[in-house]
Amino acid sequence: MLRRILVLAALVCAGALVAGGVLVFGAPGPEEVCDHVIAVTEAEADQSSLSDETRAALVSRLRDACIRHKRDKLMLRGRIAYARYARCVMGASTLAEIERC
Repeated sequence: MLRRILVLAALVCAGALVAGGVLVFGAPGPEEVCDHVIAVTEAEADQSSLSDETRAALVSRLRDACIRHKRDKLMLRGRIAYARYARCVMGASTLAEIERC
């Protein structure tokens, strides 16, 4: 009987570790999230008035600021909350959907 309880407890712990690992380690990193945000922004923005050089500089600055922001969000909210947020952003296809995350 004690052996069954120990085996069951070990299985529950292993399941919790796997579920926690998927939540924490299965989330995209700040770089991936920001690349997606930039791609959505570019898709929605009118790029005709920007030169290629201006656009590249703007994207570079936006990406750097975005990554800093996402790293701060990870530190302040924790890994599990960040993982939920990152998955929501990656599933969004418009800026309005991203803002709701």
